[in-house]
Amino acid sequence: MRAEDKAQLEDVAGVMGEVAGQLGLQPPAVSFDVVPAEVMYEIAAYHFPDRFPHWTHGQSYHRQKTGYDHGLQRIYELVVNTEPCHAYLMETNSLTSQKLVIAHVLGHADFFRRNVFFSKSNRFMHTAAAAHAEAINKIEKEHGLEKVEQTLDAALALAMHVDPAREFFRQKSMAEYEEERLRPPDEPTMDYDDIWFMQGKPRKTPDRRRKIPPEPERDLLRFLGESSSILDEWQRDVLAMVGEEYRYFYPNMRTKIMNEGYAAFWHERIMEHPNTRLSPDELIEFQQMHSSVISQGHTFALNPYGVGYKVWKDIEKRWEEPEEEKTWYGESTKRAGGEGLKKVFEVAADYRDSEFLRLFLTEPLVEELDLYEYKFEGDKQKRQGNWVVQQAPWEELRDGLANHLMGLEVPAIAVVDGDFEGRNELLLSHDAGSDLVPLDFDYARRTLGLIHSLWGKPVHLDTIKDDKHLRLTCNDGKAVDVKPF
Repeated sequence: MRAEDKAQLEDVAGVMGEVAGQLGLQPPAVSFDVVPAEVMYEIAAYHFPDRFPHWTHGQSYHRQKTGYDHGLQRIYELVVNTEPCHAYLMETNSLTSQKLVIAHVLGHADFFRRNVFFSKSNRFMHTAAAAHAEAINKIEKEHGLEKVEQTLDAALALAMHVDPAREFFRQKSMAEYEEERLRPPDEPTMDYDDIWFMQGKPRKTPDRRRKIPPEPERDLLRFLGESSSILDEWQRDVLAMVGEEYRYFYPNMRTKIMNEGYAAFWHERIMEHPNTRLSPDELIEFQQMHSSVISQGHTFALNPYGVGYKVWKDIEKRWEEPEEEKTWYGESTKRAGGEGLKKVFEVAADYRDSEFLRLFLTEPLVEELDLYEYKFEGDKQKRQGNWVVQQAPWEELRDGLANHLMGLEVPAIAVVDGDFEGRNELLLSHDAGSDLVPLDFDYARRTLGLIHSLWGKPVHLDTIKDDKHLRLTCNDGKAVDVKPF
């Protein structure tokens, strides 16, 4: 990049930062780098400039870069939630595109610092990821590429089964659990306990068995890394590194629609602000790009930019110039008004996608966005049949979408017993009764084999399908039996 072009972009970033502040945003410092397409897509595939190598990263790079080469898709920017934020601009972008990207990044940066789900994020994760890459490279040289890749395969298959909520609550120590086991609290008493026990009702005998884990553990990677008796120390390190990185990624996945919509909402404000000083030609080019960014696009895909942008615009309008509305209880209400941006900032601070859509996706927005639910009607293998649009009330569509985003398509599975039946076998449980994500049996079969490679003993997974209690068991790391229990 020429020195004069770099200086011009620095001036643009400075002006837009000032405009963002005038509009009420409080983004942290942002470092911008202009990179070629190959570097942009490599960072997109690895999620960091420097991260451990794995075949899934190469697969992602090949898919995205091929789409770019054939004109099917394009990444305009990447921004990483670090201290300071790091953003990458594609060097082939036009100047107007770069201005749009800079404005968009400022919206993301403000959201990263404002939203509660990012409050525990490690903002030096880019440095940690580079250290992980160096450590794994050293481990590969000592123990061989094949062994390390097998461990990474297992870790990445379980990477979404971390517990992001763990960072927000104090965890009991093993000493506290041991104290409770040896000295359980007295049974709760009531005024009429004497009559109850006169009837011969037995008193509960405290359960003093040592449980592994003491409570159901949702963080499968953490549990396996800390509790497996067969892992080498380097394997425990690999599981810990993958778990740390995915706990960092979780807030991004939880707020995808909010975050992208928020950035689009603010890039429009910044670009159209008089102090940004766009020329008429630049304004037309911007409007064309903005329209493309928020358009629905593919019939069977949800555009997070477009959906989020429309919901944020609607929130501002409803709180700035309110009309009479119905509450959840059917009562009529009307707000005071004049609080549009105040409400936008409040919502940006406290919500994630599932609650965001459940509370603020309205019937008019569902119609405007042309949202609908569809499912396949035909054979189970989906070879014969058709995708059919479902006729359902808009509330069901809203709640279905919110439920889908709540679970992130990850079934709720926890370790309930690390010494099942006293044989050091591992028992997992799928919360099928309350879970919003059904168990994918094919994926579960493959993953149980990988868990077996980390545990070394039979692994069981309890679930419910068609009202039947089923147990999937992997005894040898290969075959998986499914039996009722």
